Amino acid sequence: GINAEYMGFTGGLQDRVKAKCRKENPKVENAKPTTYESMFYTNVSGALLSIVFVLATSQLSPGIQICTAQPELLHAILSYCLASCIGQTFIYYTITHFGPLILTGVTTTRKIFSTVYSVFRSPDNELNVVQWIGCSLVFVGLLLDILMAYIHRKKEPTSKSKKH
Repeated sequence: GINAEYMGFTGGLQDRVKAKCRKENPKVENAKPTTYESMFYTNVSGALLSIVFVLATSQLSPGIQICTAQPELLHAILSYCLASCIGQTFIYYTITHFGPLILTGVTTTRKIFSTVYSVFRSPDNELNVVQWIGCSLVFVGLLLDILMAYIHRKKEPTSKSKKH
């Protein structure tokens, strides 16, 4: 639902950023922002927005008080930030080098695998028939995508140019 819409919005935004980068760097073939530039500017925007919200809702002081009173909470927050940074590196690498559509596919695939794994790991987690059909359709789609890519690659003529 909302996640897919957000991914579509941010994917389109990433495409516009890449187009603007190419326009501003006409001499550079296939110019695009680097992984870390994309990550930096996105995080700066998020930080500024967070600061505005925390100030508008008067949550800064209580947040600081809670973190100083409970150092383990600050440790957990910093650990989460580190894990998030590492995860973002992979996300932005995928967006930069393969595009937002591939990232959406990777993200959806990961979620489906996590769902199925959680069902097999714990018998308490169950999927109903409709959910199993949905998971199956995703896997069939993935297999067809892989098969089509394989067939397409086989049909491409190999360019073996000999240089003397």
